[in-house]
Amino acid sequence: FFHVLAQANIDWRKISLILSDERMVQVNHLASNYGMIKEALLKRLSEKNRPTVIPDMENFIEVNREEFLDETNSSIKKRFLIKHAFLGLGSDGHTASLFTGHEMTSINNDPYFYTHKQGDDYQRMTLSMDFLQAIPHITFLISGKSKYSALKAILDNNEITDKSPAHQLIDQSYGQVSILCDRKAWPV
Repeated sequence: FFHVLAQANIDWRKISLILSDERMVQVNHLASNYGMIKEALLKRLSEKNRPTVIPDMENFIEVNREEFLDETNSSIKKRFLIKHAFLGLGSDGHTASLFTGHEMTSINNDPYFYTHKQGDDYQRMTLSMDFLQAIPHITFLISGKSKYSALKAILDNNEITDKSPAHQLIDQSYGQVSILCDRKAWPV
């Protein structure tokens, strides 16, 4: 996706990419979303034509974790009106790093908060459910057979009482929600 965007004739200086979630690891770690974007997009663009990426993981230092979170939240609150979000869907129905049975809102009503997924050896920074719900346009980009069951549960919507985070976001969004998926993920 990003390597294709890198070839497009876009004035990236006018665009900000706000990651819905990030693993609190160094940029060169395989789990880093920022690192993936750096390799697939940023390195392919001229330095004079690059988007702003939030959170800026180039500035992340493990010992200043809370300060980094505060600065990231402050930068979003002061500067950004988010018009469109492109989100993924996990095979378990999670989106961003919002997982069933975990906290989905920040304590201080900040855009980002820290969370931890069982089995990970690192924390995650995620946008809150409240923040995502307020975005006017949300598009889920879903691919692969592993997402079939999660998408089917969302589309069936048969009075499910324990809805996944992605399902909750779709139901409770204040804006327009679209779903784009490939044939492997399509449950119809």
